[in-house]
Amino acid sequence: MVHALLVIHLIVTLLLIGVILVQKSSSGAWGSGASVSSGVMTARGTQNFFTKTTSILAGIFLFLSLGLAVLSKTDGGARNSIVDDIAVQPAKTEPLVPAVPSVPVAK
Repeated sequence: MVHALLVIHLIVTLLLIGVILVQKSSSGAWGSGASVSSGVMTARGTQNFFTKTTSILAGIFLFLSLGLAVLSKTDGGARNSIVDDIAVQPAKTEPLVPAVPSVPVAK
């Protein structure tokens, strides 16, 4: 069940990325996004196919994410972190060398 939902979640994610990238930006730059002439607050600012598709895919993405989170908690058994599975190797220590200079020092 979880694996099927993960595959569906991946497909919805890729479709959502594709639909967002295909859309035409409604504003020329980031700074002009709040201007009145952008058409967001006008009667002609109706949703087109891409914005409806984006909204639907975003909703499906949200519900799939929540469903996978709930299923991962109730999947049964205690889950370990990936970090817990890593075997810790002891650090290699070099034998200490006495602090005798290799070159004779004048006194």
